[in-house]
Amino acid sequence: MRIGIFVKRDRVDFARQLRDIVTWLFRRGCEIVVDERVATDFQLSPVTASSPAEIPRAVDIIIVFGGDGTLLSVARLVGNARVPILGVNLGT
Repeated sequence: MRIGIFVKRDRVDFARQLRDIVTWLFRRGCEIVVDERVATDFQLSPVTASSPAEIPRAVDIIIVFGGDGTLLSVARLVGNARVPILGVNLGT
């Protein structure tokens, strides 16, 4: 399964947890696709880095870590791609 992950880039306090989540998913056979800048900022590995606009067409599901604004911006980005979105509220 290909999973797109979006996270608010200024949430560096969430970096360790995000790396743990990526590792956990990878060990279960998932391919993770993230924004190129997030991959660098959060030092994520192993991931496929992509432009945000391309992610919805490249994945089976999207997980969004952030607040309402982050979730809404990803929903606009996904548009008509018909990709399910799972929002995880980080209280931002």
